[in-house]
Amino acid sequence: MSVLRRPLLDLIRLVVASYLMFDQHFVEYYVAKEHIGARGTLSLGVPFARGAAEVISFTFSMMMLTMCYNLVRYLRETFVNLYIPFDKNIVFHKIIAWTAAFFTGI
Repeated sequence: MSVLRRPLLDLIRLVVASYLMFDQHFVEYYVAKEHIGARGTLSLGVPFARGAAEVISFTFSMMMLTMCYNLVRYLRETFVNLYIPFDKNIVFHKIIAWTAAFFTGI
């Protein structure tokens, strides 16, 4: 059970962070006054596209972070290691890639 606890917790953190970013940008572009004309034409396309683009930007930056060996080696010794699983960087890289692929589909 403890072997699966850390990856599952990391996956939940990533999904929650992705959802919150998507939701924030979706609502921001849905109610923004400067996008009234675009909303009339594209309906919900603009908010969905901007929300998904924000999540994709975040996930790709996290993906690159997990593959920088010198940075990973340094960050393993800091408090950041509590939130990002640097010891399982390949697995975390794959989880982030699947999350980015999902939001690319949106």
